[in-house]
Amino acid sequence: MHFNRVVLFLTVLFCPAAVFAYTAGNLELKPYATLTEAYDDNITYTDHNRINDFVTQSLLGLQANYAGKTASFSLLGALRYDVFAEHRTFDNLSEDFSLNAKKELSQHDSISFADTFLHAQEPRSFEDAFGRTSGRYSYYQNTANTAYTHELSQNLSFDLHDTYGAIIYSRNDIADSYLDKVGTAWQYAYNPETIALFSYDYSLRFFDPGPSMSMHTAMAGVRRYLTNQLYIEGDGGVDSFITYSKRSYTKPLFIFALNDTLNGTTVAGINFTREYLPNGYYEDVLDSWRISGNIQRQIFARLAGNLNFFWGEGKYITTGAKDELTGAKIGFAYDLFPNTQLLTDYSYSRTRSTIVSHEYRRDSVRLGAKVAF
Repeated sequence: MHFNRVVLFLTVLFCPAAVFAYTAGNLELKPYATLTEAYDDNITYTDHNRINDFVTQSLLGLQANYAGKTASFSLLGALRYDVFAEHRTFDNLSEDFSLNAKKELSQHDSISFADTFLHAQEPRSFEDAFGRTSGRYSYYQNTANTAYTHELSQNLSFDLHDTYGAIIYSRNDIADSYLDKVGTAWQYAYNPETIALFSYDYSLRFFDPGPSMSMHTAMAGVRRYLTNQLYIEGDGGVDSFITYSKRSYTKPLFIFALNDTLNGTTVAGINFTREYLPNGYYEDVLDSWRISGNIQRQIFARLAGNLNFFWGEGKYITTGAKDELTGAKIGFAYDLFPNTQLLTDYSYSRTRSTIVSHEYRRDSVRLGAKVAF
């Protein structure tokens, strides 16, 4: 079994094909494939039933881009099949895609639509894992956002937006979760370096079967460009909400972000968020603090690196349960041929909780190749 996987990996790696971008008018299509071998020391995402295994991940993807005079869209989709060496009952097919489209209605008016869909058996990011019910289980997640934007003047613009989200679980002990949100966001540029921000959202999250909760969120902030590449942003506001148990709260909200293109080879960003978060797993609200960051660097002409880190802590206001997640991921990509990259990464995550069944630690190492056709 392991020998056959090595042969397949080397076949893909050392049989590079020509790179094609299929074009038809303003439409460009870029298919690609990846083959990855991973070692995961906790494929069940629990500590009480911890299982390790080798996993072969085969992925077929497509990137599509269209750019017209008044309309544009980009689509990224992928199918991934995971094969487990020892525990074949966990073999699974996952699908994910994202769509972004924009249409200019006039010189000052536009409408946009964005949609993300994911069907998987594990969280795909540290943000998704924070506050998640532990374990390996199938779920479908979709978020769609529609926005209308109008420029009132050269300095002032606003949008009206609507968001719908749904998470459907395969586990009977977790109720399906839905989100409806409407709101508006305003931007005023005092000058090219300073932009004032304001937003208001009303959201309704409900479970089926189960209760619902509503939330009003108002924020104001400033984005300041210190250079053409470096900006800082600070936002403050309030969350006013009625919980699933019909108790009313008004709580503070803070967001701070720093993003910088340090030079032509390095991009870095860090975000800090303090908010009351109604997640899609529990009929409760999480009083949370989160810090996340990312550093991307072109180390050499052919070698690029990426580092992600995350820390989140929170307490559920109804049950009093506490969750904490620490995670980090480092990866490298090496351009072996014009159409072929070698990929490797290491990921670590640790969840601590006052609910013992929520706790787990996980380490994974991957080595693979990506081929563009």
